[in-house]
Amino acid sequence: MKKWIPAFGVEIHAELLTKTKAFSPSEVNFDSKPNTNVSPIDMGYPGAKPTVNKKMIEYAYRLAKIFKMEIEEKIIFDRKNYFYPDLPKGFQITQYFKPIGKNGKFKIFVNDYSKDITITEIHMEEDTAKQIKTDEGTLFDFNRAGIPLIEIVSDHKELSSIEEVIEYVKQIREQLIILGINDGKMENGSFRVDVNVSIRDSEKMDYGIRTEIKNLNSFKNIERALYLEINRHIKEYSLGNIVKSTTVKFDEDKNMTIPMREKDNQYDYNFIPEGNINPIILTTNLKEEFDKNSEKDISIFEFRNTWKDKINKTNLSIITSKKIYFDIFQNLFKKINFDELVNFIVNNVKNSINNSKLKKNRINYDEILQIIKLRKEGKIDNKKANKLINDMFENNISNQLEKLGKIVMLSDTKIRNLISKLIIENKEMIDNNLETRVERIEKFLMGEVMKKTKGKASPQMISKLIREILWEE
Repeated sequence: MKKWIPAFGVEIHAELLTKTKAFSPSEVNFDSKPNTNVSPIDMGYPGAKPTVNKKMIEYAYRLAKIFKMEIEEKIIFDRKNYFYPDLPKGFQITQYFKPIGKNGKFKIFVNDYSKDITITEIHMEEDTAKQIKTDEGTLFDFNRAGIPLIEIVSDHKELSSIEEVIEYVKQIREQLIILGINDGKMENGSFRVDVNVSIRDSEKMDYGIRTEIKNLNSFKNIERALYLEINRHIKEYSLGNIVKSTTVKFDEDKNMTIPMREKDNQYDYNFIPEGNINPIILTTNLKEEFDKNSEKDISIFEFRNTWKDKINKTNLSIITSKKIYFDIFQNLFKKINFDELVNFIVNNVKNSINNSKLKKNRINYDEILQIIKLRKEGKIDNKKANKLINDMFENNISNQLEKLGKIVMLSDTKIRNLISKLIIENKEMIDNNLETRVERIEKFLMGEVMKKTKGKASPQMISKLIREILWEE
């Protein structure tokens, strides 16, 4: 048994994909020039009163439903008071006394086992300004000030390995992306992770003091930072020292965790109710409105539970990484061979979307079924399938598909006869290269057969028959 046993708690800060900020009409646009989407409310000017973004509450409610949480029906906001340059008002509007959701569950899958992790709470709050470090000093972009956030807080003792922490973060991130709540861009700071770390002696029941690692922005950095912080704790305890309750940051260049400050006691923030926002009641009508989307959310959320044993982990991750992949799978998996559909999404659709510059993609499920059928029949290859998908994103392609469907494919016998004729006509070249450069012969014959068959034979079938005939010869 290991001498030291770690425990982790994770706080995920996810910026919401709303059109406007949490408490002001300022636009949320991550591509805008710095300090162009800012209002008097964001900057805390005297007399500027906040107004609550309804979409923020809807997203928080829907997420609480997914996690099967106890939902607070009286929405109250509070002030977290502290002074820092990235917080122009001198306080942050958040939920401290009554978070919208408490006591939920999230199932993670780690290799050959699954584990339920308790979500102790989710709450809404506004983001701070963005800091940009330069050689000349620190710059601030207040476009980010006031962007709505959901903070998802896990139980501290249920995640018991670095691998579990990474899978938990990955799988929460995937779900937020597919639900359209968050874009998952860790490198841009719209999805940020803090991890609390503590360890205990295997012969004792109580864990030691926690330290918190702030703003981890990649899965690689989560792994490196947790490994370093665990070992730092072990070293301190082994020397008989006390681990202080501190906030640390991970310096990826120096590959070390660096203490920033001793953790503030929660009461130092002087939490008080936000007097400028009246309580918001989740009425029956409002909940019914939110529930229209919640039902679909839950089906997406439970998707991986249903398919985890039928789709390998890599492909499952791809299918749940974008809503468009998920929608195609959900709409077609009962109409087509399962493996063919997964392969089509993972290879053709994914490649086409990655190479497409279109911001919106037109999807027609009947056309997708026809593309898969044409490829199976050998009437199109992967390259043509990808082109058809890109065409479908922009226009109706039913006429194209109808013409391709009318192609009468040549029989194996006719293709064999054509290959045999080409071998006789090019006997000298083939004899000279058969033992040393067979791939040159195959490539030559493939090109000639493709020219003469004019799309009436699949490349896979031509290649198969060339090899059979060559070795028969």
